[in-house]
Amino acid sequence: MARKRARERSAVGITTEIDLEGAESAVETLSLPTQSGLVRYTQVGDAVAISGDSRARRKPPENGRTDAGTEPRTECHAHSFARSDLFICWRLSIGAGKSSEIVKNSDTSVEPGDDRRFIPAPAERPPHKDASANGRSRLRLAAVFVLALIVGLVTWFVTAKSDKPSKSNKATTTVVSEQGLQELVGIINEPVFWLGPEQGMRYAVEQRSNGQVYVRYLTERMKADTVATLTVGTYPMKNAYARTVALGKKSGWKRLATGIDGPVAFTRNTLPRNVYVVQSGLDYQIEIYDPAPGRAAAIVQAGRALPVTQGERLGLTRAALKKKVASLGTPVYWIGPKSGVTYEYTRSPSGSVYLRYLPSGVAVGASAAYPTVGTYPMKNATATTRAAAKRAGSKPVKLAGAEAFYSGSKPTSVYVAFAGSDYQIEVYDSVAAQALAAVKSGQVRPID
Repeated sequence: MARKRARERSAVGITTEIDLEGAESAVETLSLPTQSGLVRYTQVGDAVAISGDSRARRKPPENGRTDAGTEPRTECHAHSFARSDLFICWRLSIGAGKSSEIVKNSDTSVEPGDDRRFIPAPAERPPHKDASANGRSRLRLAAVFVLALIVGLVTWFVTAKSDKPSKSNKATTTVVSEQGLQELVGIINEPVFWLGPEQGMRYAVEQRSNGQVYVRYLTERMKADTVATLTVGTYPMKNAYARTVALGKKSGWKRLATGIDGPVAFTRNTLPRNVYVVQSGLDYQIEIYDPAPGRAAAIVQAGRALPVTQGERLGLTRAALKKKVASLGTPVYWIGPKSGVTYEYTRSPSGSVYLRYLPSGVAVGASAAYPTVGTYPMKNATATTRAAAKRAGSKPVKLAGAEAFYSGSKPTSVYVAFAGSDYQIEVYDSVAAQALAAVKSGQVRPID
């Protein structure tokens, strides 16, 4: 007969295994006072659940995040984000290949960093056994209570000594402006993803010692430790692409449509607020969370997720593009409107703007090459471009009221600077002749 054992991890990392062999379906309850408040030990069927006053779970979990690329852990955790009174769950082994978990009033909303996201739904309650079996259950339940009380005393002693988190899960949070975020990411010197700037927002950057970084969007009224807000998590993960794709093939997971040449993105039916994104060749998994169900998926499908160092990226219609450019107050150049395209607008932290013409169905952020116009702030752009046109290997282009050239080694890009302007424009096309024709025909002009 398989031995039934429950394993608990306390908030300070102590793991205790309790023998539940012979425990049956009787329901017993015992309440014990602790430093954190009243704690109830309840046997329900073949499982034991511990519940108590919400004060007992104020401290955030010390164990860190369960990656989307791994199976649910067997140990149990204190859920700092839970809104129910149940703060510890037990996973029990019941026979060969079977398991059950008790989770009371668990919400399907999971903020990034919360370990509940991969706790499965409770299994069906096992059938009742005879009265003699219930007697044995009560005896073993009494043993459980004694052991649990001992664990509680040890936990109280350890936490009384130190309330500091373990070094392995140490985290620091800094609230910064958009400019401060750029500077901080430069110090981190690793890819950190976000969704571009949003008006009126501050950014809480949480860095964990395991390399995970969270960027949370905060309104003026939100505190630095707010988690129920738009969040982007960047998680270092070897073979992130293969592991996430394999996960997405399992039951309950859904792959999102991200367009031609788009990233791979998955969401779980029971977690509509969380989306996991990977790109081929990148050893990072990206998680997008938003409290509003479905909004995270819409954000990913719009192609907004990108490294902080790349700035802002949007897929826009012609009308939306004009509105966006008008809000900048600085010129952005293009080669005129085209039918059946999406205008991919990317603005870097330095103020450079790239406008790509994406054919219908192509994902925003696609890696393939498409016609692009770059607008680069540059003092004395006309003189600088004129000097570049005279360098060896450059091919000057005659253009009224402007300086223009292209490199003989890279004819797919033509550079233009209009007289008196502090902007240099790059016109790119994978077909060199088309890039040159667009410049010579006078198609290059500001969006108005």
